[in-house]
Amino acid sequence: MLIIIAQYIAVADSQPQNKLIVTVSGDPEATSSHLTLVIKQGDKYSGLSCQLSAGRCEFNVSRGTFYVVAAVFPAPLAAVRVRGDVEKIWTGDRDTEIRYRYQDGRLESHFSVQPASEGEALSLHIEARRACVVKLKKGDIDSAHFRIEGWSRWRMGIWEDKEAYYLVIPRGGVAWLRVDVEFQGRLLDIARELSSYGIIDFYREVLTCPVQCKYGNTSLAYVVFNSLYTSIKSYVEDERESLARLGFKADSYLQDIDYSLGILQQATLMLKEGDVEEGGALAEKGLISCYLALHALKSAESDSVISFLFLLILTFFVSTIASNLVETERRGLAAIAIFAILLAAELILLPHARMAIYVLTPEYIGRSSSSALGFSLFTSFVTLGVIISLAFFAKGTFLSDMFWYTVRNMRKRKLRAILTVVSIAVVASASAFFLSLGSATIIKEEGLQSDFQGLSMSSHITTITYIYRGVDIGTEVIVKETYQPVSPGIVKWLSNMPWVRERYVVAADLVYIKKNHGPPLKAYLVATNATKVDGAWVSKNLAEKLQVGEGDSININGKEFKVTRVLDKPPLLIDGTPLIEFEGSDYLILPSLENAGMPIYRIILEGKPPESTVDALLKIGFDKIVKHSSFGGQQGTAQITINTYLSYRVCAGDGEQTTCKYIFGEVQRFSGTPEFIVVMAISSLTITTVLLGSIYEKRREYSIMTSLGASPGHIALLLLIEGFTYGVIGGAAGYLLANILQTAFRESTAAVTSQTVGQVVLCFTVAIVPSIIGSLLPARKAILYVVPSRSLMVKGEEIRVKEDHVEAELPLRLAGDEELFAEYIKSLAGKRPPIEWGPLYMRAEEYRQNGELERLELLVSFKGKRSALYRVKIYPPKSRKANLRIEAYAAKGSWGVEHKTTAKELILSIRGDLLNYVEWKKKKTTQDD
Repeated sequence: MLIIIAQYIAVADSQPQNKLIVTVSGDPEATSSHLTLVIKQGDKYSGLSCQLSAGRCEFNVSRGTFYVVAAVFPAPLAAVRVRGDVEKIWTGDRDTEIRYRYQDGRLESHFSVQPASEGEALSLHIEARRACVVKLKKGDIDSAHFRIEGWSRWRMGIWEDKEAYYLVIPRGGVAWLRVDVEFQGRLLDIARELSSYGIIDFYREVLTCPVQCKYGNTSLAYVVFNSLYTSIKSYVEDERESLARLGFKADSYLQDIDYSLGILQQATLMLKEGDVEEGGALAEKGLISCYLALHALKSAESDSVISFLFLLILTFFVSTIASNLVETERRGLAAIAIFAILLAAELILLPHARMAIYVLTPEYIGRSSSSALGFSLFTSFVTLGVIISLAFFAKGTFLSDMFWYTVRNMRKRKLRAILTVVSIAVVASASAFFLSLGSATIIKEEGLQSDFQGLSMSSHITTITYIYRGVDIGTEVIVKETYQPVSPGIVKWLSNMPWVRERYVVAADLVYIKKNHGPPLKAYLVATNATKVDGAWVSKNLAEKLQVGEGDSININGKEFKVTRVLDKPPLLIDGTPLIEFEGSDYLILPSLENAGMPIYRIILEGKPPESTVDALLKIGFDKIVKHSSFGGQQGTAQITINTYLSYRVCAGDGEQTTCKYIFGEVQRFSGTPEFIVVMAISSLTITTVLLGSIYEKRREYSIMTSLGASPGHIALLLLIEGFTYGVIGGAAGYLLANILQTAFRESTAAVTSQTVGQVVLCFTVAIVPSIIGSLLPARKAILYVVPSRSLMVKGEEIRVKEDHVEAELPLRLAGDEELFAEYIKSLAGKRPPIEWGPLYMRAEEYRQNGELERLELLVSFKGKRSALYRVKIYPPKSRKANLRIEAYAAKGSWGVEHKTTAKELILSIRGDLLNYVEWKKKKTTQDD
């Protein structure tokens, strides 16, 4: 609009009042080009035009306030900086102060600047640079849709038509384009995760992408995925530098990322060349692979925190125990000094320790995944809480005494301790092996003798169909293996590897072959330079159908070929492996001259690939598709599940043998909370069983400890520490066993998805947590069963005096001690008689029912204010929560005044003697030992 008005150059005032001096700098051709300025004064627009000379031009303008709102240079020049009373700069983002538009061979630069005053003249300085018009073709891919939001288009001067967006960019400059990206399915979650890492800016599903002149005419899809590629690559380089500085070994993770980045780079090249369909599919695979590899690396880094803190706990135990070996009164300071020395040594010598400290820095937290880091931080705070608690509550040598007492008990019962540790280790290692792998897959492997050195790859498909028709009929399983063409992008990417010396391909396509009689036959036409083919090689099955033999001719797409060989089995190729891609199908093989434009089923590369190439390609090429459906008929409904596993079949030759691997399917694994709960329950029951048995074996030992002053809480703590010790030892053994399992099965399984938590975390979690849980019941049992709590014997119920007897209850628990209690009551009959007042136990008898102690009866002569003869009945508690009951009757049946006046004194005296049972029991146990 402005430029149309400016084309009608008008002189606003016949009497000029001011002079406007315009200077132009920048590229050399800008100082001598043609310049048109558009001026706004009030609501009127006018135009000024001149031919620049040495970068200078003068205009006569009318007096009054006006603004220069546009500068027009002939293409390819554009204003990048304008300075008057203020300065306007092109910044390349949506907040830029200069907007461009291309029209009729000229570049319009839009801004709003009031010229500066220099005496009686006005001045305006313009910096102009060469610019380009970038054409961004519209076009979506299957997994994403792209568009540029309207606000950004207006602010950045972007215009569009039905086919593309157009953007003016100064040479050497970068425009930051905000693209609305509607990722579909899995890519949306990945983009959000990458944003949480700080790799990309993906706020409200808008991605900020750089655009430069070197992009030329390309597609918006290329801009998006090239931005993702450069952002991930830059992030990985920073990570590589940080890890190298810390000494943290992450070569395998970084190699996986490098291969994934290579695929993503190849995809961007294909998108730039206009191959949106193949490039988009390859870009999706590359982005998913990059994310999985990155997530695995970040999980390993986060796990270092947990590993280090477990080490920190062990260091604390070691320093505490070691300080007790030092003959000094300041053992606390000695423990702190030893702990500090060990901690310093760990930070210096162990990369995992340094990595753990780095993970907890604000710099790292700001660029990490919330899920993995959140779990690590939570575990870290819990672990630090345990350490602080131990530091504050461990007094003297109590903690070390408890630990060594537990070790001594384990040494006494070696067989039971070994079986317990082995049980926990097996459960922990199995859990860690399956749970930490994520999606563990079954890898098929085959080795063939060959002098080939290099690598070959094809795309394998395993389809497993499960048909469930009910419990009575069962499940039918159908397995089918086929091959599909390798993506052209993968072929280009592999072919451009620096180690490749020579390339061979196997290309194929379906064709119709005419025969003498009947309709044409469909067969695979295979063209390859991976073996020497003279004429046409025909599979045996196809030769029988065509009724041809060696020396006969066949017609393929109007061309005649002479059959030189009938194949009984697939031929061997240069990589030493047979041509199995078409096994079971009809096929014929021709020389490679006929393979132009045909899909490639196998690529063979001679050279010396890195050792990690095979594993990386297996991870990159794996994908799983699950479909569910149901089919109803007269015989009922069948539930059908189809699992499709996509994998590269990778063969690597070392000059003596060619080894081929591909992923066949998934191994059964733990997949959620129910399985994890079962594992925890099994471990807890194991510990509970062992410690309950320990209680029965060590009853006398615990009684000795209580007689020496140990409280019931100390006994319970002993059992908890014993369970914790079993967990720590079992977890450590389980971690070692899990690594052995992973090493032993690494040739047949592989982790193709990132692990949620590491093996060390799972091993110790599955081992320690159930051990502590399993110790709770035995600890409570020890308090209530082995050692009667004195707190339960402090105060009883009020004594109740009846018409013919007196009764009371005493909270004395005798679970399992009835026989020992009866012995104590009988011993009271031998007690010395009281000198002044008190009970004289004359006789004690026990009454049983069905072999169990029902009650004890005492003949007691009590001497108080008066003297009376009593028959006292003592009823032991029948349950753990019941109290001991005492009833006293007159010995001769007549409840007289002497009984009523001395009844309460009698019960108080008997209760005191019964409370002495606890001390008598301790002495009795000590004497027996």
